[in-house]
Amino acid sequence: MISWRSAGNEGAQEKLAGLPRRDIHIEGDERMKTIAIDIDDTINNFGEVLAGLKLDHKDYSYIDAERFDEYVDIVKRGRASDGENIPYIGRFLLDVHRRCFKEAKARLDAIKFVNWLKDNNWRIIVLTYRDLRGAEDITKEWLRENGISYDYIFSSDNKPLFCKLWGIDHLIDDTMVNLILAPQYGVNTYYPINVNNRDYPEVVKGEVKAIGFNDYSELYSKFEVMI
Repeated sequence: MISWRSAGNEGAQEKLAGLPRRDIHIEGDERMKTIAIDIDDTINNFGEVLAGLKLDHKDYSYIDAERFDEYVDIVKRGRASDGENIPYIGRFLLDVHRRCFKEAKARLDAIKFVNWLKDNNWRIIVLTYRDLRGAEDITKEWLRENGISYDYIFSSDNKPLFCKLWGIDHLIDDTMVNLILAPQYGVNTYYPINVNNRDYPEVVKGEVKAIGFNDYSELYSKFEVMI
């Protein structure tokens, strides 16, 4: 994924603080509160599925058989190293991820919480890193099959910026960079504690921090006061 720095946004933190909000607005729902919620490793077990996935070269014959193990290693560690020339890596990554998107299991506590928000007149924005050009249908079908209510689905490489510009006051996400940046821009941020972010409390600087939780039931008391 494109990071805050790699996108060429050095110094953008200071500039962003002064940008105007563009509140998502639909006529007749002025009182509706909005929350953005990630999918992978936030309401499902994508990382666990990817790590345990058994990949067979015969299913990906467009890849050189002698380099197949190398491709698998790249996909499972998330990205190619700088300067690597890897033909078809984008196609392979999408193919593997699409399989994981289908096989990932939804968290039952997440389903219950998201639908509770929807029942209490919250607008639900599914905000994902997924490239929806190749995964929108799979994503929507998975949400439907798991009974997860939502209003809109968007893809963004910079979720803190997305929430800031569109006036989204709440974000649930598991990615470390979002946990660090989003609270700085006034976005109330919550994260399911996992292996990728468990060091967050020790590395974040400043008093404004995201709130970690082990089970979505821990969030009800924080949102009940906003209903």
